[in-house]
Amino acid sequence: DPYHSISSAVDGATYSFTVTAFDNAGNQTETACFSDLTIDQTPPTAASSIVIAADSVIGAAASYDDDTEVYFKWSSAVDNESSIRDYTITHYPTADCTSTATEITGQTGTSYTLGSLVNGTSYTFKVTAFDQAGNSTESDCSNAILIDTTAPSAPSSLVTSSDSSSGANADYDDDTTVYIQWTNGADAESGIENHTVTIYEGAGCTGSSSDVDVSGAEFYALTTATHGTTYSFE
Repeated sequence: DPYHSISSAVDGATYSFTVTAFDNAGNQTETACFSDLTIDQTPPTAASSIVIAADSVIGAAASYDDDTEVYFKWSSAVDNESSIRDYTITHYPTADCTSTATEITGQTGTSYTLGSLVNGTSYTFKVTAFDQAGNSTESDCSNAILIDTTAPSAPSSLVTSSDSSSGANADYDDDTTVYIQWTNGADAESGIENHTVTIYEGAGCTGSSSDVDVSGAEFYALTTATHGTTYSFE
C-alpha cells in the first residue's frame, strides 16, 4: 500500500519519517526526511479581556454607541504546541450571546471593527481561537453594547424665574440667583444620561456662554448672576 497509519502517536511529540524502497534483489533506496509533524490534541487557551468600545481608541468597555460601528479587541490566546492559527469572531444581536449568530472567520489580529449595525439593537461577541492543528476554544461572552443613533426629544417647558417656587417666567430679578426649570427630554433606547444647561450673557441666547451638566433634576440655580446683565438659557 502507498500509505501507512500510526495510531499510537503521542500528544505533544514531533515526528519525522523516511521511506525505504527494497527491490526483489535486496537493493534499497531511502527517501529524504519528510517534514516534521507535531501531534497537538490540546486546545489553546481562550481569548480573554474582550472589550467592546464605541471609539477607535479602545479603552474601557462601552454600553452605548451613537453610530453603527463598534470597535473591539481581545488578549491573545496561547497554544504551546502548534501556536495560534487564527480567530473566528461571532456576533449576536442580543445582550447575552444568544439568538442567531454571524461568524467572521480567519482573523489573525486581536482587534476588529464591525460596521452596518442596526439602530436600537444590543450586540455581544465571542472570539474562538484555533491552533494550527484545528483545535479550538471559545471565549466568554463580551459586554453588551446598544446602538443608539436616535437623538432624544428636546427638553420642554423651560421657565426662567426669580423665585425657586415660581412656575412663571420672569423678566427681572432683584438678586443674583436665577432659577431655571424644565421638563426632561426622553430617549426610548438608551435613556437620558444628563442635561446640559447653556447660560448666555445676553438676550436671545447670544453673547458669551458657559455649560453646566445637570443629572436627573429638572432644575438648576445660577447663583452667580451679575448685576445689570441680561441672561438667557438653553
